[in-house]
Amino acid sequence: MNRVALLLACLVAVSCGGSTTLATDGATMCRHPASLDDAGVGACAIKRAALFCESPTQGGCDCVTDDATCGCGIPCENKCRANEYAASCGGPPVSGTYADPPPGCRSVGAFPSGGSFYCCPCQ
Repeated sequence: MNRVALLLACLVAVSCGGSTTLATDGATMCRHPASLDDAGVGACAIKRAALFCESPTQGGCDCVTDDATCGCGIPCENKCRANEYAASCGGPPVSGTYADPPPGCRSVGAFPSGGSFYCCPCQ
């Protein structure tokens, strides 16, 4: 029964244009601008995956992560492709500024506190 459920989940994700690839697939994050590795105040956080985890009965959670889950116990979908890395930029209003996403990134979602998730092309 579990194999049938997994197959159906994969078919639904593929038919909707999503990715069933887990964030832990692959050994390392793809090449990206080295300047992104020093995430100081207001910088974008970069990871291997932008996960969106949703359940009709349990709500959901979203995150950029190097793991296969956001920690909310709900199955997740990675919005980034195998040739992309994830970035989370912005946040709640503060006295200061937030970094813009790296060039060439595509928006894959936003969170209520004011930030956004992006998938960015590997170099």
